[in-house]
Amino acid sequence: MYEPTKVITIAGSDSSGGAGIQADEKVFHQYQFYPLHVITSIVTQTPSEWTHEVHPIDIQIISKQLDTTLNGVGQIQALKTGLLPTIEILELVGKKLNDIKTNRPIVVVDPVLKCKGDDSDNLVETKKMVDGYIKHLLPLATLVTPNLFEAGYLAKTNTPKTLDEIKQAAKIIQNYGVKYVVIKGFHEGNKSIDILFDGLDFKLIENEYIDTKFTHGTGCSFSSCCTAELAKNPNQSIEQVIKNAKKYITEQLRTSAFKLNDYVGTISHT
Repeated sequence: MYEPTKVITIAGSDSSGGAGIQADEKVFHQYQFYPLHVITSIVTQTPSEWTHEVHPIDIQIISKQLDTTLNGVGQIQALKTGLLPTIEILELVGKKLNDIKTNRPIVVVDPVLKCKGDDSDNLVETKKMVDGYIKHLLPLATLVTPNLFEAGYLAKTNTPKTLDEIKQAAKIIQNYGVKYVVIKGFHEGNKSIDILFDGLDFKLIENEYIDTKFTHGTGCSFSSCCTAELAKNPNQSIEQVIKNAKKYITEQLRTSAFKLNDYVGTISHT
């Protein structure tokens, strides 16, 4: 009997289709996995200015979704978290994952603290969320995938701007209990560089830097690729996981990025 690889995304639903659960499931379908999802929020954008609006789902409904996906469909190979819009939701997710005593799936945490293109400093409970990630989710995580902005918040420093500052942030974050840290979003000249820390050594994962603004949802897609790679072959090195995920995103930016409207563009996963 055919038994597909089952993975879960715990994230927000993006009405514009480029990020969040929509991006995650497009990636998982590329890997021919069976995706399940827990919707934590519905994200809308105002057509006139493209301001992001986050509408959290009732926490009891999120709890029931978690019970369905974690306990109702057999073994889950891996899961990822994306937008967790309130500290209460984050704590609930952490509790549900911590309650899994045996056969806990691979956990990838994408610590979404800000929507791309939103320059507002009025973030969703950012300080509480950082402490929540440190206490409730990072100790359960196989991998965390912050961008530079998120890495600065998680490390409780300024946004790192140099390789040395990024490495220092990675050390601080890894010390919270997560197994692996990869910090993305750094580039020099024509090179895009992700910095991976495994607790002992740093690896610089380089690829071509694609100069485009059509990047909506690429952070979600990258963490989904990492999740899928870990689910596909848990025995491959974490360096190879990151290389494969980075290659996927680079190729998508090169071949499938398109303008969605006057404010953003995204990738089509084709």
